[in-house]
Amino acid sequence: MTHHKENGLNTEFTQGLIAWQKTSGRHHLPWQSQNVYHIWLSEMMLQQTQVATVLDYFVRFIQRFPTMEDLANADIDDVFALWAGLGYYRRAQFVHQAAKIMVHQWKKQFPCERKKWETLPGIGRSTAAAIVAFAFRQPETILDGNVQRVLCRVFALDGDLIQPAFIQQLWQFAEQLLPENTRDIPAYIQGLMDLGATICTKNPHCEQCPQQKICLAKQQNRISELPHKSNKIQVKKQELFWALCVDKQNRILLVKRPHHGIWANLFCLPCFENEQAYQDFIDEHHLVKMQTLSACPHRLTHRMLNIRTQVFRLPEKPSALANGLWISFENLSDYAKPKPLDRLLMDFYAQSHPSASKKRQDK
Repeated sequence: MTHHKENGLNTEFTQGLIAWQKTSGRHHLPWQSQNVYHIWLSEMMLQQTQVATVLDYFVRFIQRFPTMEDLANADIDDVFALWAGLGYYRRAQFVHQAAKIMVHQWKKQFPCERKKWETLPGIGRSTAAAIVAFAFRQPETILDGNVQRVLCRVFALDGDLIQPAFIQQLWQFAEQLLPENTRDIPAYIQGLMDLGATICTKNPHCEQCPQQKICLAKQQNRISELPHKSNKIQVKKQELFWALCVDKQNRILLVKRPHHGIWANLFCLPCFENEQAYQDFIDEHHLVKMQTLSACPHRLTHRMLNIRTQVFRLPEKPSALANGLWISFENLSDYAKPKPLDRLLMDFYAQSHPSASKKRQDK
């Protein structure tokens, strides 16, 4: 990797970014404070999630769990319910586990060392660095996908982001860019976030960029080709089978997902990965098929799901359906569910209760 100390490009980048952030960056986000709890929670929510999406979730979380102790003492299902729709649901479990550790083991004494934060569930180097940079002005850099893109473009770095050796070089290079004055650390780290999220995006707004005069990718007309990433994520196709069971009171059967795998610990319809297990469930409980819903495709990071759903009524003498909850439609929002299930249930309710659905939309 080429270093740029000799021509002062590093210093110009760093000082320019700090100045730009102070005048044009984001300053009114609800977690921008010295409250370590707020900083940690926001960084967990912001993992692979845009600020605009996180805003409402963060506010609701703080209203429901004002302190770390409130979160640590909460029921995990309440945490999942508030997280529903934010995606990457393992983060909700990590947040709950980490809160317990910080309250009961750390006695709410939050460390200023990055590596100590990395011992908590769900916290990698970049998240830990952001926490200690904002909360304690520690000279630590972040290196999420947005920052990788910024550095590769501004400094015309040709390495492959798939290669661990190049990522390690990027970390070392990013550390060289940190400002010498620790008072500037929060503005610098926030500036990296703001630049990557709002200006130097996949389709960048170069005319608004504070680095446009020194950006080597712009000078070399290589913005579209940087950064390099040699191979795309291999997406596997998978079929799932959902049984939408409705009882005489028009309640819907929800079951809790296992602790591991997709949608861990969320509430879902009875779900099967092969058609034979699905049919065995139908036969065992003598379910009466009412209709077949349209197939529901849903993209996960490494998988494209094709979800096939049928609606069933219970027989006159239903068999016991263990480990499930019968929930009325009005109370479904109290349970954390996979995003495609939320959409499916809303569509199903609109079809089966058109007048009630119209009233809900008119409110």
